[in-house]
Amino acid sequence: MINKPRKREQQSSASAIAMTYARQFLTGAAQLGLILISARTLGATQTGHLALALVFPKVLAAFLNLGMGSANVYFIASRQVAPQTAWAYARNLTTIMSLLGLCLGAVVISIASELFFAGIDESALAISLIALPCILLVSATASILQGMQDFPAFNRAVLFQPVLAFFGVVILWLFDTVNLKLLIILVSLSHGIAGISALVALSLRIPLVSGGVPTGQYARKAFGYGVKSHLSNLLTYLNYRTDIFLVNAIAGPSAAGLYAIAIRLAEQVWLISQAFATIALPRFSTLTITDNARNKVAPQMARIALWLTISAAGLLAVCAEPLIALLFGAEFVASSATFRILLIGVVALSASQILASDLASRGLVGMNLTIMALVLFVNIAGNLKLIPEYGIEGAAMATSGAFAAGLAARLFLTSMLFNTKLWSPLARSGSEIRNIYRDIRGHRHHNNR
Repeated sequence: MINKPRKREQQSSASAIAMTYARQFLTGAAQLGLILISARTLGATQTGHLALALVFPKVLAAFLNLGMGSANVYFIASRQVAPQTAWAYARNLTTIMSLLGLCLGAVVISIASELFFAGIDESALAISLIALPCILLVSATASILQGMQDFPAFNRAVLFQPVLAFFGVVILWLFDTVNLKLLIILVSLSHGIAGISALVALSLRIPLVSGGVPTGQYARKAFGYGVKSHLSNLLTYLNYRTDIFLVNAIAGPSAAGLYAIAIRLAEQVWLISQAFATIALPRFSTLTITDNARNKVAPQMARIALWLTISAAGLLAVCAEPLIALLFGAEFVASSATFRILLIGVVALSASQILASDLASRGLVGMNLTIMALVLFVNIAGNLKLIPEYGIEGAAMATSGAFAAGLAARLFLTSMLFNTKLWSPLARSGSEIRNIYRDIRGHRHHNNR
């Protein structure tokens, strides 16, 4: 009787992971389609400008969300707070941070655009900045749905914007009207429509206005957990985005365009572990800290994500040149070596993400923060050292090396804290393999009889 609920939970988790991966694959395909069309029509330099302009409001959103999403997922999934209370807190915080972000973004554009966005028209950056409140809004509403473990609604809310932007770009391409500013306008508009759609979806599940004022107790808990998680997520995001800014600053926008293509393809492989991590935090949060099965679930999930990622990365590494030539044209084949190097970091990140979700679900977000600070230091130092000498391939070496260092640190930490084998998230132990072999032999023997 005890095993049946766990079996249903595993089946539910597997279904949720498959659904989330399908959504992330469609999201990645839509984003890939957008940059494919821009690469074919704008060339490497303007593709680099487009990538930087579109990442501008996302970086601001990463700075300003204060870990609101992670806190909502953790406290709702662990049943420490009602979704209505979490939404009231998220709604108020989103409003404040949106106003602050618009002001901060305007200051950056007016006084530091040449430093961070050399060669990009300030009006294009201003248009991209308009999307900031909607990015924060979708993040807030999606975190409530994720915490409620309503994964169909969560996936629809997150999928809407990239699909809408892709179809808009296809229309521009069919009418031969693709240019940098129009693409930025289109993406900003898609964020706005996605924000409205996410609000409608959430309103069907909880009241948006009459949900009550957030209690001081939850605000303090959410802020305490959220700030640590926020800093960790921010460092993760900076680890993933710092390299393109440094490539643009050191090697120029054309190199940034090539690097953006390599990143975009590598992200397709990263989607596998992202799907696992999206499900892992709310699922792990529902388990009690004293549950002995908890120390087995995370390594098992990390191992599955790792080997699925290795399989996909190996396949794409073999066909990198023809794939890039087919999708983006001969001009971008020079990014194939960079793409292969980035795949190493994506593989390391796949297992590391699941282990990070396990720590976060236990409330140990401070440990994630420490590890990501180490990874960011290695990443920035490596980029500054390697980009001048090796160009975009050096940036990929630094980023992949930093993610590998992060995985090593998490493996050591989790093995010490939870008394698990150091390599358990990477490969089955000898005893597990022997048990599987005995099960197979027993099954064959039974069939022969």
